[in-house]
Amino acid sequence: MPSATRRVLGASTAAPAWWCLMMLMHASPCLATDESSTLVDTDRQSAPLPFSGAPQVRHVSRRGVRPDPNWIAPHRLPRRAADVALGIQLDLFPTVVSAINGKVGYAPQVWAGISGLRLRLVGAHLEPPDTFAFDEKVIDPDLTAIAFIIDRTFGPRFDEFWVCGGVETWLQAVAAKDGSGEAKWVSGVFTVGAGYTWRFVDNFYLDPWIGLHWVLNPQTLQVGSTEYRPAPLVANASVKVGWFSLIGR
Repeated sequence: MPSATRRVLGASTAAPAWWCLMMLMHASPCLATDESSTLVDTDRQSAPLPFSGAPQVRHVSRRGVRPDPNWIAPHRLPRRAADVALGIQLDLFPTVVSAINGKVGYAPQVWAGISGLRLRLVGAHLEPPDTFAFDEKVIDPDLTAIAFIIDRTFGPRFDEFWVCGGVETWLQAVAAKDGSGEAKWVSGVFTVGAGYTWRFVDNFYLDPWIGLHWVLNPQTLQVGSTEYRPAPLVANASVKVGWFSLIGR
């Protein structure tokens, strides 16, 4: 057979084989990888990646490259509250309401935070105007409180929304308006509340809150010649200012 004829026949037989090989490669499942991806067969389902910063898994098919639906970008992972923190804060309500009456009031607080929980120790003293006695026959209300409160915070750094519950001891006193006498007594109180901690500069924050105080031992008192029954349920609202330091993660 002439050489020219052999070359033509060789070309005509080689072309179909090459074309069939390309079609077979195109039709079969594809595997692909790069620096930010992991080999994944499109016929298999990938499991969610359990840790931050894992390589992104991609599926490669005839429709192109698409991100794995179970992959979570590191910046979108939920943030975790620091494990341990110590903080101080001051409730402004006793100071302001006592100052209106020309008296001195204060409410310093200290707290320790552990994984989103704040264990808070509260001390407060206030001498508000007579209207806070809620009885026109008594005057000079005086209250000193000691409380232990547990806060549950929902922010990443002991901030944002929180709820609380705790117990308090109230040392109280009032005087009869007619000058016939005065009374002092002690109350056990159960407290619940909620608020929002807003960090405006680093770890300095403002903390508006509302609370409800339920007196566990309501009683009727004799104040001189006047009978006086303190309110068994007291609601209040205030703003605290504070600062905390992270001491562990």
